[in-house]
Amino acid sequence: MLIASRFAACLALLLSASAWSAAECSYGELTRTIDIVYSNPGQPVPCEVLYDKPTEGGVQTLYRAMNEAGYCEDRTAEFIDKLRGLGWQCSTAQESTAEEPAAVEPVAEEPEAEEAVGLEAGFDDLLHL
Repeated sequence: MLIASRFAACLALLLSASAWSAAECSYGELTRTIDIVYSNPGQPVPCEVLYDKPTEGGVQTLYRAMNEAGYCEDRTAEFIDKLRGLGWQCSTAQESTAEEPAAVEPVAEEPEAEEAVGLEAGFDDLLHL
């Protein structure tokens, strides 16, 4: 019963978040998807950047921000540029017909250090080239 209630709580949290597909990248037969997930739809934070390697082990959280509006978007743009520099072909939402997320007003909160998650191994380990 406890497991079922925790599952229901996690499912409700996931359904309340909104995601924006920032880019789809390919390198030969490999594909990657980079998404920004906003915990509170219509608000720029909290957010996290998810990196999906569908044929190689699934989704990783690259970055997350609790207070700094624009942090996830800036880190995502840098990561896409890094992939392109390594020879990946990336199509971003701005280059396709996908809609961009709705504009949101920055949230005035105390600054807090944002974090890069799981990047200690470096970009090459994430890419598996």
